[in-house]
Amino acid sequence: MSVVEAMQLGLIPVVTAVGEIANYCTDRINSLIIHDDAATVASIRDLLGNPNQARLISESAVDTWRNISFYRDDVVQRSRHILGSIS
Repeated sequence: MSVVEAMQLGLIPVVTAVGEIANYCTDRINSLIIHDDAATVASIRDLLGNPNQARLISESAVDTWRNISFYRDDVVQRSRHILGSIS
Protein backbone atom coordinates (compact mmCIF):
# COMPACT_ATOMS: atom_id res chain seq x y z
CA MET A 1 0.00 0.00 0.00
CA SER A 2 2.87 2.39 0.70
CA VAL A 3 4.07 2.20 -2.91
CA VAL A 4 0.59 3.06 -4.21
CA GLU A 5 0.24 5.97 -1.80
CA ALA A 6 3.68 7.29 -2.74
CA MET A 7 2.79 7.13 -6.43
CA GLN A 8 -0.51 8.95 -5.82
CA LEU A 9 1.53 11.78 -4.29
CA GLY A 10 3.93 11.91 -7.23
CA LEU A 11 6.89 10.24 -5.57
CA ILE A 12 8.94 7.97 -7.79
CA PRO A 13 9.15 4.57 -6.13
CA VAL A 14 12.43 2.69 -6.28
CA VAL A 15 11.28 -0.89 -5.88
CA THR A 16 11.90 -4.51 -6.68
CA ALA A 17 9.34 -6.10 -8.98
CA VAL A 18 7.90 -8.50 -6.43
CA GLY A 19 4.31 -9.42 -5.69
CA GLU A 20 1.70 -7.03 -7.04
CA ILE A 21 4.26 -4.27 -7.58
CA ALA A 22 5.23 -5.94 -10.85
CA ASN A 23 1.66 -5.37 -12.09
CA TYR A 24 1.62 -1.59 -11.70
CA CYS A 25 5.22 -0.37 -11.65
CA THR A 26 7.02 -0.04 -14.97
CA ASP A 27 10.71 0.78 -14.98
CA ARG A 28 11.48 4.38 -15.99
CA ILE A 29 7.81 4.94 -16.86
CA ASN A 30 6.23 5.39 -13.41
CA SER A 31 8.94 3.98 -11.14
CA LEU A 32 12.49 2.70 -11.00
CA ILE A 33 12.79 -1.05 -10.76
CA ILE A 34 15.83 -2.38 -8.92
CA HIS A 35 17.69 -4.90 -11.05
CA ASP A 36 21.07 -4.61 -9.38
CA ASP A 37 22.91 -2.01 -7.33
CA ALA A 38 24.95 -0.49 -10.15
CA ALA A 39 21.96 -0.13 -12.50
CA THR A 40 19.85 1.39 -9.75
CA VAL A 41 22.52 3.93 -8.85
CA ALA A 42 22.88 4.82 -12.55
CA SER A 43 19.12 5.28 -12.93
CA ILE A 44 18.91 7.53 -9.87
CA ARG A 45 21.88 9.60 -11.08
CA ASP A 46 20.24 9.93 -14.51
CA LEU A 47 17.05 11.27 -12.92
CA LEU A 48 18.93 13.67 -10.68
CA GLY A 49 20.64 15.04 -13.77
CA ASN A 50 17.44 15.21 -15.81
CA PRO A 51 14.66 16.97 -13.88
CA ASN A 52 12.34 16.89 -16.90
CA GLN A 53 12.55 13.09 -17.07
CA ALA A 54 11.97 12.88 -13.31
CA ARG A 55 8.90 15.11 -13.69
CA LEU A 56 7.52 12.86 -16.45
CA ILE A 57 7.99 9.73 -14.35
CA SER A 58 6.40 11.46 -11.36
CA GLU A 59 3.40 12.52 -13.45
CA SER A 60 3.07 9.01 -14.83
CA ALA A 61 3.11 7.62 -11.29
CA VAL A 62 0.20 9.91 -10.39
CA ASP A 63 -1.64 9.01 -13.60
CA THR A 64 -1.37 5.31 -12.79
CA TRP A 65 -3.73 5.85 -9.85
CA ARG A 66 -5.63 8.94 -11.00
CA ASN A 67 -9.10 7.40 -10.70
CA ILE A 68 -8.42 5.52 -7.48
CA SER A 69 -9.19 7.17 -4.15
CA PHE A 70 -6.54 7.53 -1.49
CA TYR A 71 -6.47 4.65 0.99
CA ARG A 72 -6.66 7.08 3.91
CA ASP A 73 -9.84 8.62 2.46
CA ASP A 74 -11.42 5.18 2.06
CA VAL A 75 -10.60 4.28 5.67
CA VAL A 76 -12.14 7.52 6.97
CA GLN A 77 -15.24 7.15 4.81
CA ARG A 78 -15.81 3.51 5.78
CA SER A 79 -15.17 4.26 9.45
CA ARG A 80 -17.78 7.02 9.38
CA HIS A 81 -20.21 4.66 7.67
CA ILE A 82 -19.67 1.97 10.33
CA LEU A 83 -19.94 4.46 13.18
CA GLY A 84 -23.07 5.96 11.66
CA SER A 85 -24.73 2.57 11.36
CA ILE A 86 -24.26 1.76 15.07
CA SER A 87 -25.50 5.07 16.47
